[in-house]
Amino acid sequence: MKGDGSPGPDGFHVGFFQKCWETIKRDLIEAVQEFFHCGKLLGQLNTSFISLIPKCSNADSLDLFRPISLCGSVYKLITKILATRLQKMLSDLISPNQTAFIKGRKISHGILLVHEMVKYLAKKTGKARAAIKIDLRKAFDSIRWPFIQAVLESMNFSPRWIQWIMACIQSPRYSVLINGSPFGFFESYSGLRQGDPISPLLFVLVMEVLSQKLDVELTNGRIGLELNSGKSSTFCGGRNDLHQHFS
Repeated sequence: MKGDGSPGPDGFHVGFFQKCWETIKRDLIEAVQEFFHCGKLLGQLNTSFISLIPKCSNADSLDLFRPISLCGSVYKLITKILATRLQKMLSDLISPNQTAFIKGRKISHGILLVHEMVKYLAKKTGKARAAIKIDLRKAFDSIRWPFIQAVLESMNFSPRWIQWIMACIQSPRYSVLINGSPFGFFESYSGLRQGDPISPLLFVLVMEVLSQKLDVELTNGRIGLELNSGKSSTFCGGRNDLHQHFS
């Protein structure tokens, strides 16, 4: 974890804990261990400042700002531990066509693939073709917590692990930074926080459901390309139990 990040409501950035480690390490370790032992998170640890970052110059409406959550350092330490463990399993859980936030994969590969597909579709062969671009606007904000829990259960995560995840994402409270000062204090009832280490990984797990739904449509011949058997070669690849479950 970087030591120079912006602090959350607790007022301490990670660099403080690193600098004063010998003094505070016992209390900090006990606080983290208490969470993993009981599966409950103290409300004061799960408060965040929301900093509105403009997406463009001269932003003049809320939809042109990106809400970044400034979480407390103890909370980020807990979710960083969860994220580090989860990251090791993602390559086995997530389809190869998903490249974002997964170690060993590059999002640029997806861009190159789309470029090649567009070139293919642009060829004049007499057949009508179409490509659909889906803009996942406010993607993190639109995810519902019960659906995240259902996805984790369908992927056979242990009840204890699910309890840890849900304890982190279901209990946030926010204040909005306006001109550098916090304003308001309110709860959230859905969505994932941008700025939370675990959020991108939970997002790709949710997107895997869409990926598998598209895979089913492709298998049933309702979407995709028609193969010319005279010009194509077939190679058999493995298909894990998770993919079979969603199919």
